[in-house]
Amino acid sequence: MKILLDTKILIHAYNRASQFHGKAADVIRKALRGEIEVCLTSQILYEFFAVVTNPRRVEHPLSADEAADICLGLWECREIGKVNPTATTPMKVFKLVRRLICLEEKFLTVC
Repeated sequence: MKILLDTKILIHAYNRASQFHGKAADVIRKALRGEIEVCLTSQILYEFFAVVTNPRRVEHPLSADEAADICLGLWECREIGKVNPTATTPMKVFKLVRRLICLEEKFLTVC
């Protein structure tokens, strides 16, 4: 089973002041060693970069250079899968959401 790395996991993993640093860093270590299957998207890395370099969002922000190195390392890492959405991905997602809402409404009226 592949796990999508969430922005918060990355933030906690690279923020030593976080109370969740140890657990999040362990997830990253296991991923880098190939012990667990993980993937990420470019959007997650953009969000991570924006948060960890912002002194209003983290107590000890990283420099842009440090954050860029982390992002590049994660993106270039062969052990971490990459999910690259296409231009039509958002349209497909929200059409599926609509379909699920319709199914849920039909189910609730039948029951």
